Amino acid sequence: MHWHAGRSKNEIAASLGLARNTVRKYVAAAEEAGIVPGGAAISSAEWAARVREWFPEVADGRLRQVTWPTIEQHRDYIVGQLKAG
Repeated sequence: MHWHAGRSKNEIAASLGLARNTVRKYVAAAEEAGIVPGGAAISSAEWAARVREWFPEVADGRLRQVTWPTIEQHRDYIVGQLKAG
């Protein structure tokens, strides 16, 4: 939505605390769909529908949760490594 409103990818990355490559990844889907900055208005509901279509792993947290039990098995190791720097 920020990009569609005319903000640059660099501005978006800085304001949201994201890497520019991450912003490019998400904007690329809109560009491939023919959406251009300043184009016809797109409602929040339509953006949400597009995001679910383009990036189901982002829109549906349940798709990410399947890895949590696997990660949990390594919790002590991860905590130890974080403490060790």
